[in-house]
Amino acid sequence: MLFLCLGLEASGREPPRVTESTLGSRAAPVSTDAAVRQALRETVRKLERDLSAAERLHGPEHPETARILAESVQALWGLEEYAVARPLAERALSIRLKAFGPQSHEAASSFYQIAELRRATGDYAGALRFHRRALAVWEAILGPQSFEAACALHYLGVVRLAIGDLPGARGYLEKALAARETTLGREHELVATTLSALAEVRAREGDGAVAALLLERAQSIWEKALGPMHPFVARTLTGRARLLLDAGDARGAGRLLDRALDIRTRVFGPDHYLVARSLADIAHLEAGPAGESEALYLRALDIQRRSLGSAHPEVAATLAALARLQWESGKPGPALDNALEAEAIARESFRRSARDLADDEALRFEANRTSGLDVALSILGEAGPDRAPGPPRSHVGSQAVGKIVDQVLRSRALVFGDLANARRKLQPGDRPGLREVFASLPAGSLLIVYVRYERIDRSARQSTPEYLAVVLKSRLETPLPVALGPAARIDALVAAWRDEASRDPRLRQGDTGDHAYRSAGNRLRAALWDPLSPLVAGARRVFILPDGAINLVSLATLPAGDDGFLIEDGPAFHYLAAPADLVDRGSAVRGDGVLVMGGVDFDASPSASARRGTGPRDEAPPCPDIADLRFAPLAGSSAEVDEVESLWPRGTDVLRLTGADADESAFKKHAPSRRILHLATHAYYLPGRCGLTGRSGLALAGANGHGDTGETESGEDGILTAEEIASLDLSGVELAVLSACDTGVGQVMDGEGVVGLRGAFNLAGARTLIASLWPVDDGAARIWMRGFYKKRLSGLATVEAAREAGREILRSERAQGRSTHPYFWGSFVAAGDWR
Repeated sequence: MLFLCLGLEASGREPPRVTESTLGSRAAPVSTDAAVRQALRETVRKLERDLSAAERLHGPEHPETARILAESVQALWGLEEYAVARPLAERALSIRLKAFGPQSHEAASSFYQIAELRRATGDYAGALRFHRRALAVWEAILGPQSFEAACALHYLGVVRLAIGDLPGARGYLEKALAARETTLGREHELVATTLSALAEVRAREGDGAVAALLLERAQSIWEKALGPMHPFVARTLTGRARLLLDAGDARGAGRLLDRALDIRTRVFGPDHYLVARSLADIAHLEAGPAGESEALYLRALDIQRRSLGSAHPEVAATLAALARLQWESGKPGPALDNALEAEAIARESFRRSARDLADDEALRFEANRTSGLDVALSILGEAGPDRAPGPPRSHVGSQAVGKIVDQVLRSRALVFGDLANARRKLQPGDRPGLREVFASLPAGSLLIVYVRYERIDRSARQSTPEYLAVVLKSRLETPLPVALGPAARIDALVAAWRDEASRDPRLRQGDTGDHAYRSAGNRLRAALWDPLSPLVAGARRVFILPDGAINLVSLATLPAGDDGFLIEDGPAFHYLAAPADLVDRGSAVRGDGVLVMGGVDFDASPSASARRGTGPRDEAPPCPDIADLRFAPLAGSSAEVDEVESLWPRGTDVLRLTGADADESAFKKHAPSRRILHLATHAYYLPGRCGLTGRSGLALAGANGHGDTGETESGEDGILTAEEIASLDLSGVELAVLSACDTGVGQVMDGEGVVGLRGAFNLAGARTLIASLWPVDDGAARIWMRGFYKKRLSGLATVEAAREAGREILRSERAQGRSTHPYFWGSFVAAGDWR
């Protein structure tokens, strides 16, 4: 049996009507919340008696028992008792799988029930998994246009919307709409349900005109089918009001929201969470005095906490909105408390929900979740009307500063940090905060946390992106915040610096390349480093937790003095993927030996091992843009492989793979068991299409045949995508060295880092990564690698070994009177575990 096909708002939950006992049944409009709940209670008690009788008469594993269990789940859903309903639904599924098999209509109905229960409790990964199973069965036995398949398509779209995957949501919802219009007709109430969800997608995509038309059509259908006072009508009124507010019509939005509040209050009573949602929407209008809006938010919070619980994400959303209002109204104390509580609730809700999501899904979800950090950081970073860089004149004391920074650290790299720890076989537990980071900082070291955030201007009541830095010194209890100014200016300086850093100065006349680089580098140093330099004086080692475009900067390459660089006169820099990289988690299993791959034959045919199908077949379709890529031979990479192999002491297990043997199958087979990986090959980055983790990758043997004859039986094509790398278990890898061009670039996501090869190896569980920030010269790369490995094998930590490798090249170039441009020595950076 199915339920809730008429169900939920795209952004939340709405209970089914009491008489909806079979899929697609019609129901009379509900009268009061009390009447609904009383009828559902009576239904639950009757079903409990029926269940006992069925178990006595037929046995606990009989299909009739499963039917009654499924009806009980539906009634409990209406009472919002999801924790009670879930084990009943799972028991019903177990019975049906044994009695009818996984490809049966009965099993699909249970898949659907479990999916909706998981969605209601925020388990979006589980909801996606079970809805996909239901859809596959129904499409196979009933057809893709069937009533049941349309229900699964609709809620797959709703879950995609909840995690921020707008293209995925639109695709599912458009299919559901077409199926429902074909099967049910254009005026059916289920058509309106999909129209409403699709309208929210189009609104978030910025197409308000189309969203308004969809909502008006949905409202017309519901008013005719269910009456003007049905709660589904309130749903469309709310959506239309948000569109009017975005267009600047606060008065028109207010009229619609007042009507939606009246409907929900009449139907559900004054203490329902949907009433609270309407109250929060009205408060957000800010049309009246701030005190009135604050009172509405507080009333909504009281209802939400009583009806949903204090840890519910809707509570976090209301707290964040209230915090912003309070900050703009000149109440920094209450604003800070509410902002930090909102962040803590939203973060833990995300961690529960996203645990089993695919990497792309989790990253999109993280980018769209509620956060209180913008308000908290706006309070921390306020530095007066001139907004001059430097230590801010904050409204809060040192204890409050510590609380803000603690939440920043705990919320940083939620996806890359938590998923990487899971791959490393580590318990997630509490995320490292301020206390744990302070305790882990080695003597003579400090941590700089760069933060990109939306600074909320209290007077203008609008937000603009800015950067803030926080300095944490070992044995110092209070973090030191420094405002760096508008993100637009800093991002432009980073882009100009990268343009100069990645240009071979030999292609310019005279020393113009060096001069142009120093000019761009000095401007960037003045923005990112000089405001912090008084606070970092004397530090031997500086850990960097970057954010935004700063992820693509190597501070060591910035100019110092007339002709020097920070790598010479400054501390040793090491980049962190997440705060947890500072914490010693030595319980992780380590691999053995070294894998060195290079001198790749990009024109090779699929290897024998690939033809035998030793590797796993990719589930995702290949990226069409990759088919156009062609990779030229790397003449110097064979020599690099020979040299790297020769550096290891006799007796070390070094596996050297070159030519046609350096293929995907070999990497997937051998990399998980190795302690050190060295890959000297081409890398690529394709912005735009192919998914967040499918846009980057490495070229291995046979890569130039991609798209010519299709994949091998193993699904391998010579292209090792970031998505494939992230799916591997590289928890035994202590160090991965990517000796290729641009292996450290990719799509930058605020708060997460670089989505590309850097993120992929981190997600796979590798502890430390050496990657490049721009195209590398073959000869210079070989010299850098030789110096790095020699220093590391001599006993230096990764931080110092990477620094000394660059310094040796720089000293040699200077001694010979040649260009000291960082193009030759500064591209490689180390990120991750610093040891």
